[in-house]
Amino acid sequence: MKPQSRSIISILQIIAGFIVLLFSFAAIVPLPTISGAILNMIIIEGKPYLLFISVFLLFLPFAQKWKRWLFPILSIVILSISPISSYFVIRALPQLINQSFGKNVKASSSFSFTDYCLKPTIDFVPQSVVNKNDAGINIDFNAYFPETNSPKNPLVVLIHGGGFTSGDKSHMHHLGQWLAKHEINAISLNYSLAPKSRFPLQCMEIVAAINYCRKNYKKQINLDKIYLVGASAGATIALNTIAYLKNKSDSSSVNTFNAVKGVVNLYGITDVQFELSARFKSIYDLKEMMSDYTGIEKNNFGQLLAEVCPLLTKGFCNKPVISIHGLKDNIVPPEHARLLHLILTQKKIPNLYIALPWATHSFEHPLSGPSGQVVRNTIEMFVKN
Repeated sequence: MKPQSRSIISILQIIAGFIVLLFSFAAIVPLPTISGAILNMIIIEGKPYLLFISVFLLFLPFAQKWKRWLFPILSIVILSISPISSYFVIRALPQLINQSFGKNVKASSSFSFTDYCLKPTIDFVPQSVVNKNDAGINIDFNAYFPETNSPKNPLVVLIHGGGFTSGDKSHMHHLGQWLAKHEINAISLNYSLAPKSRFPLQCMEIVAAINYCRKNYKKQINLDKIYLVGASAGATIALNTIAYLKNKSDSSSVNTFNAVKGVVNLYGITDVQFELSARFKSIYDLKEMMSDYTGIEKNNFGQLLAEVCPLLTKGFCNKPVISIHGLKDNIVPPEHARLLHLILTQKKIPNLYIALPWATHSFEHPLSGPSGQVVRNTIEMFVKN
């Protein structure tokens, strides 16, 4: 190759390495816009294309030695933080769950670098159920039931996020598929969206779906082992549903309440009084979200119903709770999960707070990313034992 051509390729190689390094910083620096938050999530949790490119650039022979490896090595180091950290979190999960809940959990699986790199898909078509209960409450969910099922298998109720005003049951599709593959029944719910529909209708719809399953799938699910898993607004609704049932005295509500054994809170809003807001800012208006959800004007939050705040006596969840939150989340600050953990511990409610130092919001998308693997392994260990 001519020296001039070699020099041009060398310069292009260095420029490419610098660009990859620049994008790699999105794996460690939260970006202060909605588009930036999406880029953070893609770089951290998506297929590691930047890592592949960095390794490729590292072994290209054209640039001088130090110029050849400097940018790619820095990129590889930055991009390796989340998968390596995820590996150690998953490795520690059995001990954390055993200590927090008195369970005898054994590791069922570990971090899969193959899944992280290849992002395999699971071919599973769920059963769609659309119905109403006797009170006219909507029941709308996709059912992910294992092919070889038994009444010993628990039921996981998946509740999507979307700021209370958007989203649908398809958002939890990949998690439902994965749970069914691992012999765990799951349903992914639609609930009525705000601001057209207000609290507690969403909780009533979740209860109606649970009762539908308890009535119609007696031979397929363990009726006494039901767990709620919510993401973002869905996590808030999951915690609210426990409080809603806790404050009801009719026999049906009591039976349903007793059947629910725990909640997995994925980056949910818990401080609905927003005392945290002065110190920990969000790129969204969380007060506006809660106003849409509750119908209370955001400047009038002193009137908020105690049932919607998991930190208050009437609203707290007295079921075992696992909270998983990214420390780089700039939509729902991680202080929400930390404060919930402190309150539940004070009330002697078994709970576990798993902080993911590398993660932002919506971190379980895709499910085979570093944070998604923490989520799926945590749920499996929590509900199976």
